[in-house]
Formats: sequence, structure tokens, C-alpha cells
Amino acid sequence: MSFSQIIDDVNIREIKSEFVDVEIRGVPKFNSGWLPIKVNYGVGETIKIFKKTNVLYDNKKVRLLNSTDFINFFTTYGYEHIDEMDKGRVVGSVNNGIGSVVETKETTLRFRNNNN
Repeated sequence: MSFSQIIDDVNIREIKSEFVDVEIRGVPKFNSGWLPIKVNYGVGETIKIFKKTNVLYDNKKVRLLNSTDFINFFTTYGYEHIDEMDKGRVVGSVNNGIGSVVETKETTLRFRNNNN
């Protein structure tokens, strides 16, 4: 068995769910790692990916940071990318011209598990 498909001790080839969702949240063009990326792979089954989460890809430890990284990772190991949804919102306030506003974005990637 190859150990190239591990996220935080979860072998993605052994996931039994038909679908896996990846939720990437943060400020566009800036993922500092303070908001975890969530991989939902079954009822009540979630992996939270932080900066130091152990991810092995092609026998190398890597960081998955954006949509392209996750699409490449999951499609390499028998998953089919079937949907992507983006949501954005503005957080903050301005009163009499003083304040700050930050735009945030959440991207959800859906994959079909073809390993079952």
C-alpha cells in the first residue's frame, strides 16, 4: 500500500462516503492558515487542516493551500471533481468614514469518490 494519500492519518483511498467536500475559507489571495480548511468525508467525519497538518502527496510532505492543490490531490487518488461553489461576504464597519472592511471568501469543492 502506498502512503502517498494521507491527510492527518486518514487514508483518503479508504474513505467509504460517496462524496467528499472541501471548505476553504479566508481572505482571497491570503491564506495564513489561521482558518482551518475542512475536509468533510462522512456523517460527522471531518478533518481540519492547519499549517502543521501532516499531508503526504507523492511520498512528500506538502501543504494544501488552495483549490488547485486540493483538486490535484484528490483527482490523483481516484476522486472526480464534480462541483465548486464560491460564497463571498464583507466583514467590518465604517462609521463617518472611519473603520475597516475586509472581503472574505468561502469555496466549497465537491468530489465523487470513485474508490468504492
